[in-house]
Amino acid sequence: QSPPEPLHALTGHTATVRPLAVAGDRLYSGSQDDTIRIWDIALDTPLLSNTLTNHTGTVNALAVAGGRLYSGSVDKTICVWDVTQNTPVLLHTLTGHTEAVYALAVA
Repeated sequence: QSPPEPLHALTGHTATVRPLAVAGDRLYSGSQDDTIRIWDIALDTPLLSNTLTNHTGTVNALAVAGGRLYSGSVDKTICVWDVTQNTPVLLHTLTGHTEAVYALAVA
């Protein structure tokens, strides 16, 4: 039996994709290219809707809850984004970590 074929390949990052998160009709991908890409996956063909560029290092962790996207990076920051609108808004950049942020959990 052959393995299943992928429905779609999402292209756009220029380096390795690390974390993924899904909430509703959106897929969030973080990368070693220091960006977060937001994909509308409700369409027959997924569409890149936004690219977030606030981090200055690899994006290692993503979590989504309550209309907020949380991203952690090698740059030692956590960014908090409002993703309830078509254009995400950076609400906070949390600093103070002395090493890279590798994991996030929200409830």
